[in-house]
Amino acid sequence: MKMIGAYIKDYQSKYVLAGICFLLFNGIGYLYYVSLEYLIYASMLYLFCICLDFIIYFIKYRHLYRKLQYIKNTTLLQLEDLPRLSSMVQLYVDIIQHEYEQKQTLALEHQQDRQHILDYYTLWVHQIKTPIAAMHVLLEQDNVPMSVMETELFKIEQYANLALDYIRLNSQTNDFVIEKFSIDVLIKQVMKKYALLFIQKKINLDYQKSDLVIKSDKKWLALVIEQLVSNAIKYTHERGNITIYTTSQSLYIQDNGIGILKEDMARIFERGYTGYNGRRLQQSSGLGLYICKSITHKLGQQLSLESTVGCGTCAIITFDKYSLDV
Repeated sequence: MKMIGAYIKDYQSKYVLAGICFLLFNGIGYLYYVSLEYLIYASMLYLFCICLDFIIYFIKYRHLYRKLQYIKNTTLLQLEDLPRLSSMVQLYVDIIQHEYEQKQTLALEHQQDRQHILDYYTLWVHQIKTPIAAMHVLLEQDNVPMSVMETELFKIEQYANLALDYIRLNSQTNDFVIEKFSIDVLIKQVMKKYALLFIQKKINLDYQKSDLVIKSDKKWLALVIEQLVSNAIKYTHERGNITIYTTSQSLYIQDNGIGILKEDMARIFERGYTGYNGRRLQQSSGLGLYICKSITHKLGQQLSLESTVGCGTCAIITFDKYSLDV
């Protein structure tokens, strides 16, 4: 009974129209004095056709209804299991399928992002334990130079800042403020910040004063330069050399450190990729260069690396025409 009610509800407009046609047919016949016998015969024939139509379409409807009820109660649904549908219903199915696939794609991306964050913070916790443990050891000793403790504290601050920058970079809004400034001032700020690490590893810094003036976001560009300088210090041996200089449209940060394997070069900017050096030295989060690449891309700049194993690495930031149009 429920199925009959559903059928009538779905096709009510069709049978209402048939009823109106039946009344019009008999009304016109009556007005034109058509024989009552003919009217009754024609009406019976018309009603027979309507009933036949009802039975045929109801049987099809019942088959479709039961098929869909079965599919509804099935755990796994395949679109191939759906019965043949009308063009309009098929269009609805296609729309729903498209929306479902989009939702699944977004859910998968969200799940992957969550996994990336989980992987990063798992590694981050292990990495930040190293300078914290070193601080504990130093605090238990007497006559430890303050500079050594400051170095470990600086490393902790850098790990914390990198985590915050990663969160900000992946947020929906980025607080970019474009302004004109001298690249020389920015580089000197970074060198001052990392002076302690230069001194501790006895690294020679060769910086050639730059007259380059650009338009960019000072805070985010400083973060990129800091990360590149930090990498140069990290992978350069004691008493090594780091050279920083500029050309008319690029900034170069070059070291004579351990270099990067050729097979790692294609993936160094991927999120979470640490490469051979990162795995061997256990000092890489796999996010530093990813963050740098993302920032420079958003600022309209280009970041590239050139490296030779045993000879060192050169990081190059190339500024676009807009950044140089000052």
